[in-house]
Parts: sequence; structure tokens; C-alpha cells
Amino acid sequence: MNIDITSWLPLIFLLGLGVLVFFINRQYQLGATWIATIRKLAPFWLVFFPAILTYFFICGALSATMVLVYTSIRGKAHFDPDEFLFYEKLVEYACSFFVPLLYFRTLHKHHFPFFWLPVIACIHALVAGYRDAKFLVLPPGTNGEPSFQSGPQILENIQWLDAAIPLLSLGVFLFFVVRRN
Repeated sequence: MNIDITSWLPLIFLLGLGVLVFFINRQYQLGATWIATIRKLAPFWLVFFPAILTYFFICGALSATMVLVYTSIRGKAHFDPDEFLFYEKLVEYACSFFVPLLYFRTLHKHHFPFFWLPVIACIHALVAGYRDAKFLVLPPGTNGEPSFQSGPQILENIQWLDAAIPLLSLGVFLFFVVRRN
């Protein structure tokens, strides 16, 4: 099994960047600075920014990592489109559920008004409902191996199951917060 290390460079870069941000945050407490900035401009930061961060950065990075792992394990010659799309959907569902939970917990911890929790859940539901994973098989390249292209696509109609995942996340969060209080 040949593993091309150059295909793993983006993942290594992201992990290194994450470690760097962690240590800078410990030294300079960037988290508190972000919370103060969000408090001052809440409508700007809490309407569009969470969904953009969730689906274009976090979900995109996890999907790219999943592609690297899948192609490293299965190889491009034994690529199964149905299995690949199944794993892509799992990554999207996990992002749609766990990242909003992280937002809800952060907002609750810093005593933001309750109003922002359903706003963030609804925005996530809209973005998740109109976004889906695509898979395109491209003709074999110069090396003779088949190639593919994947990523998000914008849909004409809402996918209700995808839209329900962030709302389920809000329900789970509220259940545990109400139960604890």
C-alpha cells in the first residue's frame, strides 16, 4: 500500500495550526477577546458567522480529511461511490449536530440571551438543508488512475432530514440544560 505523504500535508498544516492557536490562546486568552467582540457586534457574529464556520471550514476540513483517509485505505482503483457518499453524509451529520452544540454551550456559558440559540439553530438548519455532498467521477488522468471531485453543492429544494439535525442538536442541548437547572 503506497501512501503519498504530500496528500497529507494539508491535514498536517491544519493540525499544526490548531496546536499553535491552542498555545497562543493559553498565553494571550484570545477566547475572552472573541467573546467581548461577539458581545459588541452580536447580530453580525451570531447570524452568519457560525454557519459559515461550521460548513465551510470545519465540515470542509473534516470532509477533506475523510477523503484522504478513504483514498489511503481503499485506493482510487477500488473506489465505491455509494460508500464514499455515505461517509460524506456521516461527516455532514456529525458537523450539523456537534458544532452547533459547541456554539450553544459557549453562548450559555457566557450568558448570552436565549434568543441567539434558536437563531443559530435555524440558520444552521437552512444551510444544512440546502447543502449536500457531491461526487463526480472524472475520466482517468495521465497516470491512468480514475479521479474524482467532491465537495458541497447547493440544492434547489430543502432536504428535511439534513435541516432537522441542527434543530435536534438544539433540542438535545435544551433538554440537558433544562434538566440540569
